[in-house]
Order: sequence, then C-alpha cells, then structure tokens
Amino acid sequence: MGWEPTDPTFGELSAEERRQLVRRIADQVGTRVSAMVQEALESGRSMSDDAEKVASSTQIQQALRSENEARLRRGLEPLSDRAHRGLLDAVMAHVYGLGELEELWHHPEIENIDANGPFDVFVTFVGGRRKRWHAVASSQEEYLDLIRRICRRLGLIEVEFDARHPFVDLQLPDGSRLFALFGGKGNSGVGVETYLCIRRHRFPDPTPQDLVNLGLWPAEVGDFVIAAFAGGENVIVAGDWNSGKTTTLRAISLAAISPWERVVTVEAAITELGLLRSGRLENVVESFSRPAGAEGEGEVTVADLVRKATRRLNPGRGIVGEILGDEVGPVLDMFTASTRGSACTIHARSARAALRRFEYYGRGSNPPLEADMVRMGLAEAAPIVVHLTADETVEGEMRRYCTSILEVTGYEDGHLAATELWGLDDGGRLIPKHAMSAERRARLARHGWDWVRDGWAHRLPSEAALP
Repeated sequence: MGWEPTDPTFGELSAEERRQLVRRIADQVGTRVSAMVQEALESGRSMSDDAEKVASSTQIQQALRSENEARLRRGLEPLSDRAHRGLLDAVMAHVYGLGELEELWHHPEIENIDANGPFDVFVTFVGGRRKRWHAVASSQEEYLDLIRRICRRLGLIEVEFDARHPFVDLQLPDGSRLFALFGGKGNSGVGVETYLCIRRHRFPDPTPQDLVNLGLWPAEVGDFVIAAFAGGENVIVAGDWNSGKTTTLRAISLAAISPWERVVTVEAAITELGLLRSGRLENVVESFSRPAGAEGEGEVTVADLVRKATRRLNPGRGIVGEILGDEVGPVLDMFTASTRGSACTIHARSARAALRRFEYYGRGSNPPLEADMVRMGLAEAAPIVVHLTADETVEGEMRRYCTSILEVTGYEDGHLAATELWGLDDGGRLIPKHAMSAERRARLARHGWDWVRDGWAHRLPSEAALP
C-alpha cells in the first residue's frame, strides 16, 4: 500500500504550476477544437468522437511546444520529452476524463474514491485499506468545474449540479458509480462541503470461483445458490453497505441464467449490474429510474419500471438492483408471477431482517401495504435469502463474507416460516445448519440438482438430513 501519485512532470513543475498549465492549455484547446467541431457541423460533415480527440491531442502538443518556446525566452529550462508526454495525458484527462482523479480511476487496486471537498480526499484499496490522497483541485471553483465536466463528458445522461440540483448520481463508462452532493459555505447547498464518491467495480464479470477466492463463501454454498436460481427459485441478496451485494448478484446471474434467456433489469438512476456488458447474456433489457425534471414532471420510479417493464417487455426473468421503498409490491408481484426465478438486493442487518425490511418498506409505500399482505407475498415467492456483511479488521483490511443462507418455506399463523440452511458457527465459519425443505428439494431435482449428491445431506446428522 505504498503507492504514491505520479507526477507527470517528474518534478519539473510544482503541483500548482502543473495544475495552472494544464487548465490553461485545456481551456485554449477546448476553444479551438469546439470551433473545429462547429465548423465541421456547419459544412455538413460532423466530427466523430475519435476525430475530435485526435484534433485535441494535436492542439495540445502544439500548445506544449509553444510553452517550451516561451520558457526558453524567459531563460528557463524547457520541459523534457517525458514531462511533455505526461502533460499531454494530463490535459487529455482534464478535457475528456476525470482530471486529477484519472489516475485513481484507472488504478486496478483502488475500489472507492471519496472527496470531502477538493483538499480532503481518501482512497480505499482492495482489501479495505484507506489512504489520504493529495488535493484534486486548487479551489472550490475548480473542484465544482471538475465534477460538472465529468457529468457533461462521461455521464450517460445530461445532468445539472448546483444549489437547485444538489445531487448527481451517474454511471461512468467503465460501470463505476459516481455520486456527488452539492455544498460548501454560502452557496445554499445541502452539505458543509461538496462531496464526491466514486465506487469502482473491480469484477465486471465475476465468476463463481471469484466469490470463493474472495472468501465470500465455500464453493458448495455458491454452487447451491446458483443451482437454485438456475432452477427458477427467487433470490434476495441482502447485506450491509459495501458488502458486495451487486457483485454477488451479478456473479450469480451470469452463472445461473442461460445465454438465450431474456432478462429485464431495473435499477435506480444507473445500470450497475451491467449484465449486458459482460457479453455472456445476449438478450438483456437494462432500465433505470429517472427523477422529475425542473417542472416537477417526468419522473419514472423503479416501481413504475417494475410494474411495466417486467410485464410488457416479455421477460424470462426480472432483476431489481435494489429495494428502496415503493417497489416492494411490484417486486413481490414479479416474484410470484413466474416460476423462472427473479432476484433483487436489499440493505439489511441479517437474512431474517431482510424479510422484515420488506414489511417496513411496504408500510411506507404509496398506497401502503399491510404487513400480512407482504408476508403472504413473500411466502408465495418462497425466496432464497443470501445475507452478506463486511467487517474492517484492526489492520484496516475489509473482509466481505456470507453470514447466512435462508429459505422462506411458508406462512403460518400470521408469520413467515423460514429455515436457516447455512449460518456462522462460533468461529465465524459458514457451515450447514438445517436440511432444505422437501418441496424445494423436489423442485430443484426436476432441474437436475440432487440433495444427496449436490447438497449437504452428508454434513448433517442423519435425523436432520432427510426429514
């Protein structure tokens, strides 16, 4: 974890000199290239993105040569060829990428980038270790400009970011999620500072073995969950913040869903699951919610999309990125309307708490759902609930692991019946706890999964193995 930021000028310029030069050249080049793009458009031949970047690179190199000539006239040493190359990359990152965040964004060992204003920046490495980073802008104005440029250039949708529009939630080209909250002194924002968070997905196409290698669960647990989803069982992936829910659901989906199945995904604001990007699934419909516009109209919620998209777009399976509220009823409808198996994620402290959170969200939805209706819907859906958590060790490492696999088996006397199939022992190991219900065993057997051969019958006492 001794990695340090790279100085593109190798000490030939101070950080502030470098920042001012990059910004000045970027402004110059931006003006020139914008004029070239407009001229091409008016002549009836639009300039492609690649052609625009080539033009920018050419203009940046010319500007850097002019800078060296100016340095010589002032009696200064010219910038070296390697500094020239580093500054070219820095200006291109300023214009087309994440500016001074570019190096972090592309670093393979970084998971999260958190900026509490321009000067207070932290990065989280693989394993959970955190490191304070250097400033990413020289002022609040430059910092806001950086965020707005990222939104304008790299967001999938057009966004505004100011006191009237204090939230930005968008997806970067590599699938990373960027969230920003507008704030700062005297600007009528909603935070003490303007905060920026980028969550990177290090495993765009995770395999079942990746989850085992990461210590999430033993291979036989992953094999069961994947077999259950492949066999048409509904799956709920629950857990703490940053516990790996989306990565786990993506891995399960890519392993369990046949390439020719039609899948409809519904997510809040962006498409983090990225099942289509994997290239393994051919027929994926990716949808995401949209906030209301400036006039208060045009909002499309996750619940709206679940109601319509998972009914009208001929889905084989429906997958909802995250349960947050009003979508509880539509998701239960989706779960109970098909035997092909659907899935979602939800924040919860335990597997059983995930079921109670369905009730909590149901009561708060519009119109509200009675707890009994939610319980009956869950009983009919009979999901497998996977619970994940994340612990930070004293060394600063982050350990993500599965704490429980639960099956919902029915509705009895106003209560959900559920059995913990796998759980933690006193040493924190995930071990078999109980036998699976005969009904689910029979359903999975019809899809080729055998309780004795593929399950954990051999790991349980004889009286509990085959009830």
